[in-house]
Parts: sequence; C-alpha cells; structure tokens
Amino acid sequence: MAIWCFATQAPDEPPPEFRQALTTTTVFGPGAWVQPSPNASPSQHILFGPALAPSVDANGNLLVDTVLRDAIEFFLLEQTGSDGMVALRSYMASRLPPAASNDAVRIAEQYGVYMQRHDRQIASQNFSNDGPPDTSRIATWLQQRTRLRHEVLGDAATQAWYQNEDAQLQQALGEFKQRSAEDMPYAAPVPAEDGMPVVPHWRNPADALQHEQYIIGLLRDATHSFDARAMERRQFAERYDAYAGNVEQIAANLGPDSTERAARIGALREKYFLTETEKQQAQERWAATHPPH
Repeated sequence: MAIWCFATQAPDEPPPEFRQALTTTTVFGPGAWVQPSPNASPSQHILFGPALAPSVDANGNLLVDTVLRDAIEFFLLEQTGSDGMVALRSYMASRLPPAASNDAVRIAEQYGVYMQRHDRQIASQNFSNDGPPDTSRIATWLQQRTRLRHEVLGDAATQAWYQNEDAQLQQALGEFKQRSAEDMPYAAPVPAEDGMPVVPHWRNPADALQHEQYIIGLLRDATHSFDARAMERRQFAERYDAYAGNVEQIAANLGPDSTERAARIGALREKYFLTETEKQQAQERWAATHPPH
C-alpha cells in the first residue's frame, strides 16, 4: 500500500493580517481519469518543467505539498489534451523514485478529475467581473468548492494544498463584507473595539488602494475556472519561450556580472510580462533551468 506524506507549504507572502497557522490531516481520497493516448508526444516544456520539483521524505514517500500541486498544474494547465499527462509522467519518472512517481501520477489523475468537476460547477455560477465582488455568492461557492475538494482529493490533500489560501480568502471575504456593509473606505479611519481597529486601515491612500486591489484580486481569482487559468498559463508560456530565447542570446554575449546584461534582461522582462507576479515567475523559471555554475 502506498504511503503519502502530507506537508503544508507557506503561500506567497500575504499582508500581515492574513498570516495564520493551521494543521493537517492524513487521509487521501479516490478519483478516476481517462488515460491519455499512448501515441501522444510530450510538449517541449518537459525540457525544463516547473520551477520546483516534487520530493520525497527520508523513507522515500512522496511529499504531498504545494510543490507537488504546482508541478501538476504546470503540466495540466500549460499543456493541451493528453500531452499534459504524458509530459507529467515523463517528468515524475525522471525526478522521483518509481513508487513515488507512480503516486504522483495517481494524484495528478485525481486532480484532473477535480479540475473537470470544478469547471462544470463554476460554469453554473455565472460569475461576472463587472461591479464589486458578490460576497454572498462567493461565500456559497467557496463552501461548494471545499466539499468538492474533500470528495475528490481527500481531506489531507485539501488541507495541505489549500488551508492557507482558504484562510486568506475567508479573511478577505469577511473584511470586504464588513467594509461594504458599513460603507467604509480603505483610506479612512475605522471604528475600534478595545482600542484596536476592527479592519485594516491606512493613512496613505495609495497603500489603501493597493490593499483593496489585493483583496478584490483574491476574491476574483476564487471565481476563475481552470479553463480560463489554462489559457492564461499557455499565453504566459508562449511569452516566456520568447523571453528565454532572447535571454539565451544575451547570456551568450555578455558575462554574468555585466551591468549591461542585467539591464537588457530587465528590459526584456518589462517587455514580455504584464505583472510583477509574472516577472517573478519568469525569473524563477529561468533560475530552475539555469543553475549558477
């Protein structure tokens, strides 16, 4: 019987008010998957893979953490059709011991089922990006999504993969609902309980706006389908390929300590990537495949 080790990973650093420590459980649930065609060929992206590779514990058991989930999403979202599973199988076999590799593929198959059912359910919600987030409908959807995750992925994987994200979402949802109910702008002082503000506030309007956009971004992201995310990921991959080709040329002509090299690569990131998050992802992807000598 296969043994999987569940671990939690810290998410991208959120604002201080969203930091929260949680625990994990130990059960993994069932799933199903339509096997890919044996004649399918892996995409060129198998050449480098995700920024971080899945790993095992001291006993060789697969660590089911957010690194594994990110690797699965790399292949299932950035590849098309059966190519993603073919590439994922090859990648896991090249990075993990046989038993752990088989476990990783099995979990990926379950994740594929989750993605399909997730998108069928979210399509029926008919969320819109027009106007402020509908907190009541989002709260209902989050409950449905959590039930789906436990049903398809199991309790432990759901907790290991999503506990921190869900904690941030619930706090964001509560803050947004409170501000909306009290018509409370972010840049204004807020009522206090026992001398402490009940929700965050800022004196600088620019900081307030940045935080508000962060909150709305979290809520919007929770209503995106995997299909929409796959399109975004594939567009990013295409831009990354063009970026990486240009960086290769620069690296071939200029030394690693060259000021001109750093400036030209920085200009390329500005040209090809739309957000700070994308620029960071591009740097991580490059570093993962071009380790310093």
